[in-house]
Amino acid sequence: MKAALLKGPGRIEIAESPEPVCPSDGLILEIKACGLCGGDVRAYSFGNSVPGGAEIMGHEITGVVSQVGREARGYLPGDRLAFAADIRCGGCHYCRSGLPNLCEKLQILGKHVNGGFVERMTVTAEVLRHGIVNPLPDDLSFVQGALSEPFCSILSSHDYLGVGFGQTVVVIGAGPMGCLHAALAKVRGAFAVILSEKSPGRIEVAKKALTGLGIEAFINPDEVDLEDFIRESTHGLGADVAIVACAVPEMAGAAVRMVKKRGVVGIFGGFPEGRDQLKIDGNILHYGEIRIVGNFSYHPSYHRLSLQALAGRIINPDRFITVYPLAQLGQAVLDAREGRILKAVLVP
Repeated sequence: MKAALLKGPGRIEIAESPEPVCPSDGLILEIKACGLCGGDVRAYSFGNSVPGGAEIMGHEITGVVSQVGREARGYLPGDRLAFAADIRCGGCHYCRSGLPNLCEKLQILGKHVNGGFVERMTVTAEVLRHGIVNPLPDDLSFVQGALSEPFCSILSSHDYLGVGFGQTVVVIGAGPMGCLHAALAKVRGAFAVILSEKSPGRIEVAKKALTGLGIEAFINPDEVDLEDFIRESTHGLGADVAIVACAVPEMAGAAVRMVKKRGVVGIFGGFPEGRDQLKIDGNILHYGEIRIVGNFSYHPSYHRLSLQALAGRIINPDRFITVYPLAQLGQAVLDAREGRILKAVLVP
């Protein structure tokens, strides 16, 4: 079978790979679609950060069960499934406390163990027990369903941040996640959503994807002072919520200055090694009672919620997706990295 193998920074080979063997307590999944995550783009650019980790990337997976082990229960050949990234241990302090996304032994499909950029994959009992696996609704295509994993993170973070009716929400970064943040904020009743992005190309891609959703402003901070714009548009108060959906550490400090007293700042993405120190005005934080919240992954329940929301077209997945054949994974990575597209979904 064909597989996309990560051979090192900037090196992906589409090669023949051995057929997977069905474990007695697992199954074989015929991959129908797999989304390209920002983590996959980083792994392509710099190599897998896990020594001896996965050679096959991809964790935003949908597919059809083609074979079921004799000891596996609850699955049949022909079942349409959607997968999310996390494989938790189930026994650590955080797993037992209902916070499996913070698992002390967390593994990620496509990073620690081989993922979905392949024609068929083995799904072990560990993934079935401690991973995130759900039926794909009939109203979702395989390609559309691949958006369910990244959308989980957006849903979870908005609950944590308290995004809601009547608010002004600023989203910094107009990549796929930033655009999903902006779209969901409108769905949740935000009166004003402002999307900030320095790349003119990314702004145009974002405008096309978000057409008709009522996004109040697309701001290039190189052309318009974003902090001044926020203050003027909120009568000097500031935004209720600012979400940093980019890997620029300076924007965390800027976000603190943009929110009103008792506002909240969400740090949605990680930062590059060596540039992960944040400079925050402690007095604004103290006297304004500002909250800064980190957002990482999600409880497994959000995957079911994400699939239901996409099936009900609460968010239309087709707005965000560009489809590539698996053989063009390298091109998909480059297009995503350069901001020519939002979400690439690969099909074998």
